Amino acid sequence: MRDAWFRIFPIMLCFILISGSYPVAAVQSLVEAARREAERRNMLEELGIEETVIEGNGRCYAGEGNVSISAPSEVDPKPVPAIPSSSKNQSSLGRYRAELQKLDQNIRKEEARLRKLQDRLQSLKRENLKIGDSSRRSRNEESQKRTQEQIEELQVDLKLLQKERAEAYDSGKKDGFLPGELVGKGIIP
Repeated sequence: MRDAWFRIFPIMLCFILISGSYPVAAVQSLVEAARREAERRNMLEELGIEETVIEGNGRCYAGEGNVSISAPSEVDPKPVPAIPSSSKNQSSLGRYRAELQKLDQNIRKEEARLRKLQDRLQSLKRENLKIGDSSRRSRNEESQKRTQEQIEELQVDLKLLQKERAEAYDSGKKDGFLPGELVGKGIIP
């Protein structure tokens, strides 16, 4: 045990001395760097060499690259004009909302009809497997064809409704309304 202590103690002592003096060394190195910079500037002044000082925010030196600056921008950002809360804006917002709600309702109805027709088509296909009579089988196949045609027509109508809704939504955004305002989830001024 005594031998282990004598082996570990010097290692721990070195570790403590090294880790404890590191912050002091870092401060000394900063002080040393500042002293060297002051000496360099004095030497340049004695030689009559003029230093180049970059002034401004540095954006003009960046070209097309990214520049990171720590000082606040000299140019104040343009204030965003507040949209006046007029009855005209409210009525057009109400018009967009009503149109979007109506289209959403029609889309939901068409989707429900589409699901019902798809379920019916599946049940007709299952029923066709059970039918042994050829006349009943032919009627079932005709019914399947009609149902399939109805499904295809309904899918086209549904795509048109979705496109119309997207256009109404985009036109509302172009008129300056926020997406949340258009669907009724945002703050209304």
